[in-house]
Amino acid sequence: MRKVVIDTNVIVSAAISTHGTSVEIMQLVEDRVIQLYVCPGIMAEYKRVLGYKWLKIDPLDQSEILRQLRKISTSINPPKSTIRMSDESDRIFYDTAKAVNADLITSVSQINYIFSLCPQL
Repeated sequence: MRKVVIDTNVIVSAAISTHGTSVEIMQLVEDRVIQLYVCPGIMAEYKRVLGYKWLKIDPLDQSEILRQLRKISTSINPPKSTIRMSDESDRIFYDTAKAVNADLITSVSQINYIFSLCPQL
């Protein structure tokens, strides 16, 4: 099973849409075709962004999304890397992916590329 770390924008896109590639990726996680890895920092980031008022995601829906994510993911506590990063907020995703030797780190801008790399998905 492929190990993945999913950027927040994929989670948000799947939360606010009923179709599209982000929804398909989350379905692959739910169906256990790919294994999602998170860490406490990633879950905090998911929670923070899902709570943006302009997204208009009901607080009960936010809680349910986070509950489902905790249920379908594997949580780890990765060591913090020392690599220089242009965007420090990406470190939690990088560190988690590195710690589990992830096959993929997904973001909305990379989804088509990911599917071309993994046509079996």
